[in-house]
Amino acid sequence: MSEAKTPSRPTSLAYQADISVSSDQMEARLTLHPPHQGDPPISPQEIASLLKEAGVVEGIDWPAIEQLLAEPIYEQPVVVARGREMRPADEGKWVLAVDIEEHAEGLKTRPDGSVDFRDLKRFNNVAPGQVVAYLRSPDPGEEGFTVTGKRIKVKKVRHPRYHPGENLRYSEDRTTIVAECGGHVVLSGDQLSLLDRIFIQGDVDYTTGNLDFGGHLTIDGNVNPDFRVRAGGNLVIRGFVEKAQVEAGGDLVIEGRVFGKGDCEIKAGGRARIRSADGAKVQVGGDLEVEEGLRHCDTLVGGSLTVRGNAGLVGGSARVHHRLETTQLGSPMGTFTRVEVGRNPILSTEYEELCDRQSDYLHRLERINQGLEVLKQKRVISPRQREIKALLEDQKYVVEKELARIAERLEELSKLLSFAPKSTVEVSGTLYPGVMVILQGAIFKPIEELRSVVLYVVQGKVRLRAMRKK
Repeated sequence: MSEAKTPSRPTSLAYQADISVSSDQMEARLTLHPPHQGDPPISPQEIASLLKEAGVVEGIDWPAIEQLLAEPIYEQPVVVARGREMRPADEGKWVLAVDIEEHAEGLKTRPDGSVDFRDLKRFNNVAPGQVVAYLRSPDPGEEGFTVTGKRIKVKKVRHPRYHPGENLRYSEDRTTIVAECGGHVVLSGDQLSLLDRIFIQGDVDYTTGNLDFGGHLTIDGNVNPDFRVRAGGNLVIRGFVEKAQVEAGGDLVIEGRVFGKGDCEIKAGGRARIRSADGAKVQVGGDLEVEEGLRHCDTLVGGSLTVRGNAGLVGGSARVHHRLETTQLGSPMGTFTRVEVGRNPILSTEYEELCDRQSDYLHRLERINQGLEVLKQKRVISPRQREIKALLEDQKYVVEKELARIAERLEELSKLLSFAPKSTVEVSGTLYPGVMVILQGAIFKPIEELRSVVLYVVQGKVRLRAMRKK
């Protein structure tokens, strides 16, 4: 920083001090010279006179001057006044709340340090109502000044604005951009858009990695072993699924076969249609249609189950809320097949899991109360025991709160778990021995092959009638 000396000062002080002001007038420096023998040291009032004559009127650091006079440093310029930089007025900057870059390089490391090359993060998944960009609070700025008193006016700074495109909207106060549905956010110029539908050309393999997308997803190929596919909306798979994890928040269509091999889960929040499944766990919130048969699957259906094709439903178990319709049920070999119809199995499963959790929490609460009782019986407790007591009381609060939540949900579920009216099991082909049917709580086990029958319940007992020809 260049400096211009200001020689204007009283002649009697010329040998004791001088003031220099920087060329941009943002700093003033004081240089002390050793006094002549017998002369008194320069005083603060005399420094003030020098500053005034040099035109320095703002930002004077009097504590620094007093320190310098108390402990003089000679022939070395010391800053004794500073101006203030102008802070620009910021009208507000739009900030992205999601990462809009693809992360094909973002590999997941396992606990043992190895890398999972299937876990490529390709989408920035946003949920309906999620903020994808927001306007940072505006700053009015602040005027600056020089040490000579010159005012520096505030300048305005403008930033690029983001505009909502497809499936995005401004909030009412226009300070945020919000997603109207789930999906993947992209930026083109200054416009943000949300893609709610993605099409994958080809198979799900090491090229694509696991797929996790918040909107609707179509895969024009197969899902290979050990990969995962999740769509927050509807999911269509035009090939087969082998030993993989597949989940749709909405409806699900699998046009190829499902080869579970004992380690495959298929889930849909809405309806589902699949070609066939073998050795898989299948859970569907709505109706499930199977075109060519279910073999050795563990199936939960929140609506009705329809199985077509010659294979029908063989082995495993199927729990269905409303109605089961199948071409065949069981096999000539007497393969054990369990069918339960009449109660929502998804809600039933939740009820059973909550009961188990309730039991675990009650045991935890019992142990916590035992610990607190032991501490209560002590006349004097140590600081460490006080800490333990406080920790147990905190745990008790959390456990009791969770137990209250579980009890409330169990009460809700108990009202929803009544038997569905007019639940039936309809077998258009053959119902084989080895099958156990639980229909609205009533159990039926055929002892001989039955053809084209409808099973229904009257007064708590399973009845049979011949199917009407369609």
